[in-house]
Amino acid sequence: MGRQSNFKIAVNELMNGASSKATSEEKPQRTTTDSSSNIFPPRDNVFNKTGYNSVIAEDVVIEGSINGKSSIQINGQVKGNVTTAGDILSRGAIEGDAKGVNVSLVRSNIKGNVTASGELSVDESSIIVGDINAGSVEISGKIKGDIRAEELIVLRKAALVLGNLKAKSVSMEAGSELKGNMEVISGKISESDFDFAKEERPVTRPRREEVEDLDFSESTQETDE
Repeated sequence: MGRQSNFKIAVNELMNGASSKATSEEKPQRTTTDSSSNIFPPRDNVFNKTGYNSVIAEDVVIEGSINGKSSIQINGQVKGNVTTAGDILSRGAIEGDAKGVNVSLVRSNIKGNVTASGELSVDESSIIVGDINAGSVEISGKIKGDIRAEELIVLRKAALVLGNLKAKSVSMEAGSELKGNMEVISGKISESDFDFAKEERPVTRPRREEVEDLDFSESTQETDE
């Protein structure tokens, strides 16, 4: 009986040790799973973090227009217009017009007109061949087309623009290149503001009857005295 009880105790100890060992071995596996989930987090977390609700992968080519209400991140290629009520982040290529709230180009090429009701930013490695209409524009890349902004146009030192600029304010860093006309509308100025006749003060002369009615008697008396 004593040997059997000792045997049972030994078995229990072995089983407990194995289970504890298995438990300790499972923990690193869960840690590995957690680390992979950090590298590839759920889509909802990615979208919440980046603010982009639709992502077009690098190996995807879409032939046709895209219309939506959410923000779009384009890593692949779109052969068609891209229109959304949200933002557009282009890291790929678009052969067509792009229209959104805020539009950002990072190592991207767009062959078409770009419209942004908010801000447009173009990095050094990006090229746009087409006209631009936006609230504000910041260019570090290459643009071939006219740029029109409601507020501000900023050309960074690496910017290369072949086209006309029109905005309330234009800023060009040393090193940026522009071939085209520039129109700055910083206030309500018209040709009439430079009319000399408008600036001259009219000379008021008393009428003849007013001169005849004047009484010089007092002044004459003072002079005689």
